[in-house]
Amino acid sequence: MMDRSNWISAFLMLWLIICVGSSPFSVVVHMSSKVGLPAVLPCSVASHLEFDQTPHIQWHTLSYSVFERMGPEQFQGEAYRDRADVPEELLVRGNCSLFLQDVRFSDAGIYDSYLVYGESNIKNRIFIQSVHLAVIDHKAIKSVEIGADLILDLYTYQAEQVIFQNSNETDWTVLWEKDGVINKKGHLKKRDNKLILSRVTASSAGTYKILDSEGLALSTVKVKVTEPVLTKETETLQKQSALGKYSSRRVSDVLSAVFTLLLISWTTLLSITVWTPPRTMVLVFSTAPRVLSVTSLRVEETDSLAPFMVLLAASLAPVTASLALATILKKRTPLKQCLESGDH
Repeated sequence: MMDRSNWISAFLMLWLIICVGSSPFSVVVHMSSKVGLPAVLPCSVASHLEFDQTPHIQWHTLSYSVFERMGPEQFQGEAYRDRADVPEELLVRGNCSLFLQDVRFSDAGIYDSYLVYGESNIKNRIFIQSVHLAVIDHKAIKSVEIGADLILDLYTYQAEQVIFQNSNETDWTVLWEKDGVINKKGHLKKRDNKLILSRVTASSAGTYKILDSEGLALSTVKVKVTEPVLTKETETLQKQSALGKYSSRRVSDVLSAVFTLLLISWTTLLSITVWTPPRTMVLVFSTAPRVLSVTSLRVEETDSLAPFMVLLAASLAPVTASLALATILKKRTPLKQCLESGDH
C-alpha cells in the first residue's frame, strides 16, 4: 500500500494537471504552414493589459529567442532576422500574434509567448500561449500542352536547385542551380521567383523537385504533357484552308484535262492530215478553226480518205479527252474524306 507521503504527492500531481489543463493559456494551438509562405502564430493578452501599461512581449522556442518587443523597441533572434515581428499597432490593442515571413523547415516546432511586467531590475513573466507550427512542402500536378511554357513556382529564396525525373526513367537530372553553374536546358529561365521552361515537348513529362540548401524538397510538381487542343475558331480556319486547297486541286485537274483535250485534238488532226495530198494539208492547217467547212472542201477536191478521217478525229477527240478528265478526277480524294483524314 502507498504511504501517506505518496498519496499526498499523487494528489498534488493530479491537482496540478487539472489546474494546468483547465487554464485557457495552457492549451497548445496546432497550425501548419507551407514552406516559403507567411505564417501567423496567434496570441492575445488583452485581459492582462492595463490602460497605462506599455506592452512587453516575448516569443521563444525551446532552443532560441525568436522575438521580443516593448513598445517601439524590438529584438529578433539570429535565425529569424528580418522575418519575425509582432506589429506594435496590434500589440497595443492586446494582439501579440507572431508574424513569420518566408517560413522554413527549420521553423517547425513549439513557440511559447510571454507577457513581461515589473520594474527594470525585477522582471516577471506570465505565460500566455503555446503554438505548435508544422511546416509542409508544396505538391502539385500540372498538365501542359506541347509547345506551351511550364511555370515552376520557387515560392521562396531558399530554393537552390531543381532536379527532374523523366516519366520513363529512374535517374534524377539537375536542371538548374541558384548560382547559375548548371542549366542543362538553355530555355529554362528565372523570372520573378519563378522558373519558366519554354516550348515544352513530350520528353518534358515527369517529376520536378525544387530543393533547398539541405536537399529537402520545397516543392514537388508532376507534369503531364498533352497534345494541343484546337479551338473552334482554329478548327474552322483549318477546314477553310483545306477547302481552298481542295478547290485549287480540282481547278488544276480541270485545266489539265482541258489542255489534254486540246493536245489530243490537235495531235490527232495533225496525224491524219499527214496522209492527205499536199494541197489538202495546206488547207487544213490554214483553216483549222473551221474543220467542218474544210472537210466539205476536201470532199469536192479529192478522192482520198482524208475527209472521212478528219470527221472521225473531230468526233473522237472530245470523247477521248472526256475519258481522260473523268479518270483524273476519279483518282482524287473527295473533300469530305480529305477533311476527315486530316490530309490538308
